[in-house]
Amino acid sequence: MLALNSERDVQQVYYFLTILRALYLRDTRPHQWQAVNRLVSNLEERRGTKVWFFNQTYVVETLQHFGVLEFSEEEIQTVCGIFDSNAFESCETGRAPCRGLFLAASLINSSCLPNTRHFSTPSGSLVVVATRPIYPGGEILSCYTQPRWGTVTRHKHLLNTKYFSCSCPRCLDPSECGSLSSALRCPVESCSGGVVPPHSPVVQQGGGGDWACTRCGATVHQRKVLTVQTCGAQMVHTRSAGWWLVKAPNGKTCFVVICFFCLRNN
Repeated sequence: MLALNSERDVQQVYYFLTILRALYLRDTRPHQWQAVNRLVSNLEERRGTKVWFFNQTYVVETLQHFGVLEFSEEEIQTVCGIFDSNAFESCETGRAPCRGLFLAASLINSSCLPNTRHFSTPSGSLVVVATRPIYPGGEILSCYTQPRWGTVTRHKHLLNTKYFSCSCPRCLDPSECGSLSSALRCPVESCSGGVVPPHSPVVQQGGGGDWACTRCGATVHQRKVLTVQTCGAQMVHTRSAGWWLVKAPNGKTCFVVICFFCLRNN
């Protein structure tokens, strides 16, 4: 009998049980098994990586420990790759986060300028709705990352988890189609412009260069930009965990405080 003492324990059980349910499709529902195996697994790209060894420990060896021996390690790792590359996460209130495969939705291509969004229903179904008009013949697009992330973060996430580099219009534009999602505020007090990279982080070569304000042209060294982004990301994660290390007098988040400190007081 398993002792589940925390939500993390529940998530780990969900993790390998979901893989096990998919594996049993091989013998119980062959047609569904064939459909699942047509999805991309990125098996060779994942081989020998941290996520490969994670699944080896928490899925392959766990199933073997409980006497599930009818599936090869290659089959188990393939299904793990299929889930990591195609599954949708459900985070309904009052339930531990879990994942599910939805074959039709898995065929929607990625774009950081999506025209759909999705949500889970209490019954476990996935609903995909259009967020702007999609005309006949138009491609249905979904964002495989978080749309609010900047290009560098989105690009890194896609490379590390989906094993491809996005070349949508937003990723190729230093200003991210005018959204300035990755931009920093200009260090010049009298300017309200945004500081952006000289080229898209997806296509730039040789490490890029100094960032420049879109209004006044003031530059910020690339190393300082990376410092600000790293500090900001750490503070966002810290805040989501329930900690507040720094607060401005007006109550704004510590991310804003750090950005202004790094750019204007160094």
